[in-house]
Amino acid sequence: SELEINAKTGSNITLQFKKPLGTYAHITWLYTTKQKILEYEYKGSTITYSGYQGRVNLDNITGALQIYNIRKEDRGDYYMRVLKKTEEEYKKILNVFDPVSQPTIKIEKTETLPDSCHLKLSCKGEQQNVTYTWFDDSNQIEEEDVLERIITPKNKSTFYTCQVSNPISRKNDTVYFTLPCTLGKNYLPGS
Repeated sequence: SELEINAKTGSNITLQFKKPLGTYAHITWLYTTKQKILEYEYKGSTITYSGYQGRVNLDNITGALQIYNIRKEDRGDYYMRVLKKTEEEYKKILNVFDPVSQPTIKIEKTETLPDSCHLKLSCKGEQQNVTYTWFDDSNQIEEEDVLERIITPKNKSTFYTCQVSNPISRKNDTVYFTLPCTLGKNYLPGS
Protein backbone atom coordinates (compact mmCIF):
# COMPACT_ATOMS: atom_id res chain seq x y z
CA SER A 1 0.00 0.00 0.00
CA GLU A 2 0.97 3.67 -0.25
CA LEU A 3 1.30 3.78 3.51
CA GLU A 4 3.87 0.99 3.82
CA ILE A 5 7.35 0.65 2.37
CA ASN A 6 9.32 -2.61 2.32
CA ALA A 7 13.09 -2.12 2.34
CA LYS A 8 16.12 -4.39 2.23
CA THR A 9 18.71 -4.18 5.02
CA GLY A 10 21.58 -1.95 3.84
CA SER A 11 19.58 -0.24 1.08
CA ASN A 12 18.75 3.46 0.66
CA ILE A 13 15.11 4.54 0.62
CA THR A 14 13.04 7.65 0.02
CA LEU A 15 9.95 8.43 2.07
CA GLN A 16 7.73 10.69 0.00
CA PHE A 17 4.11 11.64 -0.49
CA LYS A 18 2.23 12.18 -3.75
CA LYS A 19 0.54 15.38 -2.61
CA PRO A 20 2.50 18.49 -3.70
CA LEU A 21 3.76 20.45 -0.72
CA GLY A 22 3.09 23.92 -2.07
CA THR A 23 4.11 26.86 0.08
CA TYR A 24 5.05 26.07 3.66
CA ALA A 25 6.92 27.60 6.58
CA HIS A 26 8.45 24.58 8.28
CA ILE A 27 8.94 20.80 7.86
CA THR A 28 9.65 18.32 10.64
CA TRP A 29 10.34 14.63 10.07
CA LEU A 30 9.93 12.29 13.03
CA TYR A 31 10.53 8.62 13.80
CA THR A 32 7.53 7.64 15.93
CA THR A 33 5.84 10.73 17.34
CA LYS A 34 8.63 11.23 19.88
CA GLN A 35 11.96 11.30 18.06
CA LYS A 36 12.83 14.14 15.68
CA ILE A 37 14.93 13.26 12.65
CA LEU A 38 15.27 16.71 11.11
CA GLU A 39 13.67 20.13 10.87
CA TYR A 40 13.80 22.59 8.01
CA GLU A 41 12.81 26.25 8.10
CA TYR A 42 11.66 27.41 4.64
CA LYS A 43 14.63 29.04 2.86
CA GLY A 44 16.54 28.63 6.11
CA SER A 45 18.72 25.93 7.56
CA THR A 46 18.21 22.25 8.26
CA ILE A 47 18.77 20.80 11.72
CA THR A 48 19.54 17.07 11.74
CA TYR A 49 19.27 15.33 15.10
CA SER A 50 21.75 12.90 16.63
CA GLY A 51 21.61 9.37 15.29
CA TYR A 52 20.62 10.67 11.85
CA GLN A 53 23.56 12.92 10.92
CA GLY A 54 25.10 11.69 7.67
CA ARG A 55 22.26 9.19 7.16
CA VAL A 56 19.41 11.40 5.96
CA ASN A 57 18.75 14.03 3.34
CA LEU A 58 15.72 16.25 2.78
CA ASP A 59 14.37 17.37 -0.58
CA ASN A 60 12.99 20.73 0.51
CA ILE A 61 10.75 21.11 -2.55
CA THR A 62 8.86 17.81 -2.25
CA GLY A 63 9.51 17.14 1.45
CA ALA A 64 10.90 13.69 0.60
CA LEU A 65 13.26 12.19 3.16
CA GLN A 66 16.09 9.95 1.99
CA ILE A 67 17.52 7.49 4.51
CA TYR A 68 20.79 5.73 3.72
CA ASN A 69 22.00 2.28 4.78
CA ILE A 70 18.72 1.06 6.29
CA ARG A 71 19.03 -1.04 9.45
CA LYS A 72 16.57 -3.35 11.21
CA GLU A 73 16.09 -0.80 14.00
CA ASP A 74 14.88 1.78 11.43
CA ARG A 75 11.61 -0.09 11.01
CA GLY A 76 8.53 1.65 12.35
CA ASP A 77 6.38 4.74 11.83
CA TYR A 78 7.63 7.96 10.23
CA TYR A 79 5.79 11.27 10.26
CA MET A 80 6.23 14.39 8.19
CA ARG A 81 4.70 17.50 9.75
CA VAL A 82 4.32 20.50 7.49
CA LEU A 83 3.47 23.90 8.89
CA LYS A 84 1.37 26.02 6.56
CA LYS A 85 -1.54 28.09 7.90
CA THR A 86 -2.17 25.01 10.03
CA GLU A 87 -0.05 21.92 10.61
CA GLU A 88 -0.55 18.92 8.31
CA GLU A 89 0.74 15.47 9.23
CA TYR A 90 1.61 12.58 6.91
CA LYS A 91 2.60 9.05 7.89
CA LYS A 92 4.65 6.18 6.40
CA ILE A 93 5.36 2.74 7.86
CA LEU A 94 8.77 1.25 7.10
CA ASN A 95 9.32 -2.54 7.16
CA VAL A 96 12.91 -3.83 6.94
CA PHE A 97 13.85 -7.32 5.74
CA ASP A 98 17.04 -9.30 5.18
CA PRO A 99 17.23 -10.98 1.76
CA VAL A 100 16.21 -14.66 2.01
CA SER A 101 18.92 -17.32 2.03
CA GLN A 102 19.20 -20.17 -0.46
CA PRO A 103 16.71 -22.91 0.56
CA THR A 104 17.47 -26.64 0.49
CA ILE A 105 15.01 -29.38 -0.47
CA LYS A 106 15.32 -32.58 1.54
CA ILE A 107 13.82 -35.88 0.38
CA GLU A 108 11.95 -37.06 3.48
CA LYS A 109 10.31 -40.08 1.85
CA THR A 110 9.94 -41.88 -1.49
CA GLU A 111 7.86 -45.02 -1.04
CA THR A 112 6.93 -47.05 -4.10
CA LEU A 113 3.34 -48.27 -3.98
CA PRO A 114 1.39 -50.26 -6.59
CA ASP A 115 0.96 -47.82 -9.53
CA SER A 116 1.98 -44.82 -7.41
CA CYS A 117 4.63 -43.23 -5.23
CA HIS A 118 4.28 -41.70 -1.78
CA LEU A 119 6.51 -38.63 -1.91
CA LYS A 120 7.41 -36.28 0.92
CA LEU A 121 9.75 -33.32 0.41
CA SER A 122 10.70 -30.64 2.90
CA CYS A 123 12.14 -27.22 2.20
CA LYS A 124 14.37 -25.36 4.62
CA GLY A 125 15.25 -21.69 4.56
CA GLU A 126 17.17 -19.90 7.31
CA GLN A 127 14.84 -16.98 8.04
CA GLN A 128 11.62 -16.78 9.97
CA ASN A 129 8.56 -15.08 8.47
CA VAL A 130 9.13 -16.29 4.93
CA THR A 131 6.58 -17.73 2.49
CA TYR A 132 7.17 -21.20 1.07
CA THR A 133 5.69 -22.02 -2.34
CA TRP A 134 6.01 -25.31 -4.24
CA PHE A 135 5.79 -25.62 -8.01
CA ASP A 136 5.72 -28.66 -10.26
CA ASP A 137 5.86 -28.69 -14.06
CA SER A 138 2.21 -27.72 -14.34
CA ASN A 139 1.81 -24.91 -11.80
CA GLN A 140 1.97 -23.68 -8.21
CA ILE A 141 0.81 -26.53 -5.98
CA GLU A 142 1.29 -25.80 -2.30
CA GLU A 143 2.10 -23.04 0.19
CA GLU A 144 3.78 -24.98 3.00
CA ASP A 145 7.36 -25.89 3.86
CA VAL A 146 6.51 -29.60 3.42
CA LEU A 147 5.12 -31.14 0.24
CA GLU A 148 3.50 -34.55 0.64
CA ARG A 149 1.57 -36.29 -2.11
CA ILE A 150 0.72 -39.58 -3.72
CA ILE A 151 2.17 -39.44 -7.23
CA THR A 152 0.36 -41.35 -9.96
CA PRO A 153 1.02 -41.44 -13.72
CA LYS A 154 -1.68 -38.74 -14.04
CA ASN A 155 -0.17 -36.16 -11.68
CA LYS A 156 3.53 -36.97 -11.93
CA SER A 157 6.00 -34.17 -12.50
CA THR A 158 9.58 -34.13 -13.76
CA PHE A 159 10.60 -31.63 -11.07
CA TYR A 160 9.53 -29.95 -7.84
CA THR A 161 10.71 -26.46 -6.97
CA CYS A 162 10.52 -24.84 -3.57
CA GLN A 163 10.58 -21.05 -3.53
CA VAL A 164 11.29 -19.12 -0.34
CA SER A 165 10.25 -15.48 -0.46
CA ASN A 166 9.66 -12.36 1.59
CA PRO A 167 8.51 -8.93 0.40
CA ILE A 168 11.95 -7.98 -0.96
CA SER A 169 13.53 -11.19 -2.29
CA ARG A 170 13.03 -14.79 -3.41
CA LYS A 171 15.23 -17.85 -3.99
CA ASN A 172 14.52 -21.43 -4.97
CA ASP A 173 15.79 -25.00 -5.06
CA THR A 174 14.64 -27.77 -7.42
CA VAL A 175 14.76 -31.57 -7.44
CA TYR A 176 14.26 -33.59 -10.62
CA PHE A 177 12.58 -36.98 -11.04
CA THR A 178 12.93 -39.38 -13.98
CA LEU A 179 10.08 -41.62 -12.72
CA PRO A 180 7.49 -40.81 -10.02
CA CYS A 181 9.74 -42.31 -7.30
CA THR A 182 13.14 -42.10 -8.99
CA LEU A 183 15.36 -39.08 -8.59
CA GLY A 184 17.22 -37.54 -11.48
CA LYS A 185 21.00 -38.01 -11.48
CA ASN A 186 21.76 -34.42 -10.53
CA TYR A 187 20.35 -34.66 -7.01
CA LEU A 188 23.00 -34.48 -4.31
CA PRO A 189 21.61 -34.14 -0.79
CA GLY A 190 22.45 -30.75 0.65
CA SER A 191 23.92 -29.42 -2.59
